[in-house]
Amino acid sequence: MNERGTTIVEVLIVIALLSIISLGFIRWLASSQEASVFAGTRARAVLLAEEGLEASRNMRDGAFNDLTLGTHGLAVSGGVWTFSGASDTTDGFTREVMVSPVDADTKEVVSEITWNQTTYRAATLALTTYLTNWEAEKGKLIPIIPDATLDLDGPADGTEVAMYVSGLNTYVILGRMSSAQPELYVIDVTDPSAPAVVGSLEIGADVNDIAVVGTVAYLATTANAAELQVVSLATVTAPILIGTLNLSGNSDAETLTAAGSNLYLGRASNSGGPEVYSISIAVPALPVELSTLEVGDSIWKMALAQSNQYVYAATGSNTKEFIVVNVTTPTAISLAGTIDLSGTNDATAIAPFSTYAVLGRDDGFFYTVDVTAPASPSTLGFMDVGMKINDLAMGVDDDYVFVGSGTVGAEVAVVDITTLASPTSYYSVDLSGNEAMGVMWDSGLNRVFGAGRGNTEELFVLIP
Repeated sequence: MNERGTTIVEVLIVIALLSIISLGFIRWLASSQEASVFAGTRARAVLLAEEGLEASRNMRDGAFNDLTLGTHGLAVSGGVWTFSGASDTTDGFTREVMVSPVDADTKEVVSEITWNQTTYRAATLALTTYLTNWEAEKGKLIPIIPDATLDLDGPADGTEVAMYVSGLNTYVILGRMSSAQPELYVIDVTDPSAPAVVGSLEIGADVNDIAVVGTVAYLATTANAAELQVVSLATVTAPILIGTLNLSGNSDAETLTAAGSNLYLGRASNSGGPEVYSISIAVPALPVELSTLEVGDSIWKMALAQSNQYVYAATGSNTKEFIVVNVTTPTAISLAGTIDLSGTNDATAIAPFSTYAVLGRDDGFFYTVDVTAPASPSTLGFMDVGMKINDLAMGVDDDYVFVGSGTVGAEVAVVDITTLASPTSYYSVDLSGNEAMGVMWDSGLNRVFGAGRGNTEELFVLIP
């Protein structure tokens, strides 16, 4: 073969080789592109499946029973996830969330995604999780463990407690009935298991209620010439009286609540005079009466709503045991709304939270109250706690309430209000015959502090 023929053959061989290589490269490129597309669609499917599990978890956090059994699609309503239909579709991906039972407090959730990988090929991906009823423990009794008690000199009963924080230390301000001993005590509870008196003050009257604002304690007392007494706590080892306010008439000051530069005080039935007072404490040592409200009966407990625009009060009235006082304008307070409870027993305790309140009576009945519309408050639920209710204190997350009781053998109790329409009792603790007059829960120390009618434990400390 001559050189020209050899060259033609070589060229043909090179062309054939190049064709084979090009075909392989094209097939590789197509395969790579297909794999990339497949990987992208699968990643999208994983995200949708994970979203299905997360949406189910969010629904569980709202209410375990919202995880209804069956196969569901998902939708957003009012900014929250809900089940909708038997499936949902997003950009060609179909999602089904399948919920099945495992036991009373556990459900299996499978989030399955299907899509067409190619015209002739379907693909499926599923992720699985198990969700538990994290609130199940709320249905069980919560023990209250006695932590400490403090025996003050003399036999006078404890009446009320308030909390005061100064620097790194936490103190209980405790009031007592009038006696030869002081009626006001400052007790260091920084170590709640070892409370210690650091200061005291002679008041000369029963201390019925205490409110602390800044470094000042305001006292509702039985003194006829000084129903409101103002005590500086700036030096905890030496509290001093810095001011008083004499209200007209001789009715005792029973309760008060304060915030900022305003204080509101309630009195026992005042023989034609007012029972609710609005008082300026802009200058703590010089409290000034701003306005009053005639209610017609005793005000046993008051609490300031979280909005600071209203005061809720528990009264001795037979027709308006719960009242709402509009204090938006402290110089012109007015009655906004009332609730008439059945029966004639006095309402004796109150505690606010959010736009609601809890109310206690001396016959042991406990109420949850909706005050979303202050002009028309209404009861949501009630129960018979079975004990005289002296005081109420909200617990963590507003899910339960500590009840100070006058019933021997169950002086402090816990009421579950997770479902406002049906409050239920959790647990009670026996303080050895020591009636609980005032109770307060401190979140920082996670303790319940209380004033007791017991000669050996005027202060008690409980671990909830």
